[in-house]
Amino acid sequence: MPTHSRHARVNLLKTDVAACELELRRVFSLSPIRDPHVPDLLVFPPGCDLHDHRMVQDGRLILQGKSSCFPAAALDPKPGWTALDCCAAPGNKTMQLLERVAPTGLVVANDGNPRRVDTLREALARHRRAAGETASLVVTCAMGQDIPVPAFGGSKTGASEGAGTATRGYDAVLADVPCSGDGTLRKDPDVLKRWHPGLGNALHATQVAVARNAAALVRPGGVLLYSTCSLNPVEDEAVVAAVLLGPGGERFELADLVGAVGRGAGLAVGVQHAQRGARVHQPAQLVHRPRRTAHACLVYTSDAAA
Repeated sequence: MPTHSRHARVNLLKTDVAACELELRRVFSLSPIRDPHVPDLLVFPPGCDLHDHRMVQDGRLILQGKSSCFPAAALDPKPGWTALDCCAAPGNKTMQLLERVAPTGLVVANDGNPRRVDTLREALARHRRAAGETASLVVTCAMGQDIPVPAFGGSKTGASEGAGTATRGYDAVLADVPCSGDGTLRKDPDVLKRWHPGLGNALHATQVAVARNAAALVRPGGVLLYSTCSLNPVEDEAVVAAVLLGPGGERFELADLVGAVGRGAGLAVGVQHAQRGARVHQPAQLVHRPRRTAHACLVYTSDAAA
């Protein structure tokens, strides 16, 4: 019997949270509660199956787990911003970004695997996105470490100043990188059977390459959100430390995510240990429990052009 709550995110391009709550209560006799960390996420009782629900079928509700919602919620792009999802498939996080920046902003959804790009396009169709909703979306296929820096011209309403002048880079970049997935144990118990230390070690170099390139794609004043579904500090704190210590890392500072996802100083402590070359395991002060996914938010603080 299911023991964990079910979650559904409200599609803010089609409706709002209050309207969904009202219809769920009056028409379907369902009384979900609002998630305390993700404002547009509704929490349903364990065992509540919404797959065939009318509001899911017509795209007003999107079935998405809470941990999957955290990265875009922490990044928190504003209407009119330009945003990049570096490793976008299967597409739920891309949809979250789109709902926040549309209709005046732009989301570039990228994935390095052509088959996963097809999966992303299928998700768009499955979510029943109208043409008007996807007018602010561009889908590309490139390796995360090879995505080029864009140039945006004309008036600008995003994170940076300089209206009317061409600017390089995105207001917000989400790097939800390939990882070992050892943080998905709750929904996939077989992860534990497949796990060994070499998984994270083998992925570390790729994660650093993608994260460093993602940092280079952020405009001055913009924000980079790095995330994984792993609990391994080699894939999390060590990667963030490598970005901060690498080329251009001095232009960023580590942002506090307490308000967005209920975590904060723990990650900063871990990054500081990694920067000093200390062994980073998981001491008590490193993580605020429960830790289901890892997120780091880096804010570009330099006034100089990239």
